Amino acid sequence: RHMPKGFRWNRPEGGMFVMADIRPLGMTSQEFVQALYESENVSVLSGEAFGPSGVGHVRISLASSETDLIEGCQRMARFVAGLKER
Repeated sequence: RHMPKGFRWNRPEGGMFVMADIRPLGMTSQEFVQALYESENVSVLSGEAFGPSGVGHVRISLASSETDLIEGCQRMARFVAGLKER
């Protein structure tokens, strides 16, 4: 419920990571990762690190407190909203 609009993702059935499809945002995953970190100080991993099926995706770790996860999602939402204003 806290994931930014514009992301497509599946709720994980197990594990501690979410792969989010950022292709609708019109950026490569590398561009997204770098710009998100520079803008909002949020670190996610480019899906390209996991091979061809990860292209256009970013991996988000859920290994943090609920408070930190909500804050991170809010920062990502602010970042994505800023992209749409351009």
